Amino acid sequence: MNIEFERYLLKFKFDAGTSRGIMKTRSILLLKLSQGDYQGIGEVAPIDGLSIESIDETERWLGDALKNGLGKESGEPVGSRPWLEAYLPEHFRALRMGFEMAYAHVQNRGNYWFDGSFIAGKTIPINGLVWMSGLEQMLSEARKKWEQGFDCLKIKVGAIDFDSELALLHEMRKWAGPGNLIIRVDANGAFDRTDVFDKLKALKRYKLHSIEQPIKPGQWDLMEEICLDPIIPVALDEELIHTDEPDLALMRLRPAYIVLKPSLVGGFTKTEQWIKAAESKDIQWWLTSALESNYGLQALAQFASRYNLRLHQGLGTGQLFENNIGPESFAVAGQLSFTSRLS
Repeated sequence: MNIEFERYLLKFKFDAGTSRGIMKTRSILLLKLSQGDYQGIGEVAPIDGLSIESIDETERWLGDALKNGLGKESGEPVGSRPWLEAYLPEHFRALRMGFEMAYAHVQNRGNYWFDGSFIAGKTIPINGLVWMSGLEQMLSEARKKWEQGFDCLKIKVGAIDFDSELALLHEMRKWAGPGNLIIRVDANGAFDRTDVFDKLKALKRYKLHSIEQPIKPGQWDLMEEICLDPIIPVALDEELIHTDEPDLALMRLRPAYIVLKPSLVGGFTKTEQWIKAAESKDIQWWLTSALESNYGLQALAQFASRYNLRLHQGLGTGQLFENNIGPESFAVAGQLSFTSRLS
């Protein structure tokens, strides 16, 4: 198996406001595995400040491993699945996703990653993301997405003035009731013990679907208390990045939902473990992309399409980057689809 990789800089079409500040660019690694006549493409896309690992250390480790033939004395081909399991450190989670994605691509002879039926005309319902900015701009973006047919929107809270965020939700509910528009909010761990219950009660009046990660991860006593008294149904997000024990975490915390980002939790195999643990406890889930290119986005969509999806997924529309790569994607009336198998 031949392995190559290159770094690629994605450029946002706009200043992307996130809980970690404004993003103008975003680096990924494109991993290419060749076996016989077939090539597989994998995307390695950690997010600095959110992922356990950084893009720089991932690139250094992979370069050194390939240069030095890490593990070749074992007889396992460098880049094979046994090699991956034996030699790739657990904290290189995005790299694990990239390899698993590339393996699946090779296995399907470079035509698709996980499910060819998805690219044959299937669509996936997704939520529309309202990017963080000023109140008026966020309200305008939310209204535009709703008018485009998105019946589920995701709003960030805890980043600007809280009264302004409540005003945003108030205005949204004036033109779209809960029967017409599902609203998810994501706090990215912005609240703490001193204010979390008061803020949840203030948010409750807007009949929200869920709140993602109301407090910072690792505070299991407080999170357990929040989930036990669900003023708003809780969805764990960053919490999943900071634990490798799906059954233990879900048995203890018992959230209503979990939000799965394969790039951040350790790849598709680890994501399957989280799904299995959640479904065994009647906890619902949805899959979310993490600012990948269209290569990664389509692989995520194909992976998701293998399941009987009960909820809107958190997948992007592929329209974030001016220099995106991979199969062209689009969303019509809140449904994600792709124009082709490969670019």
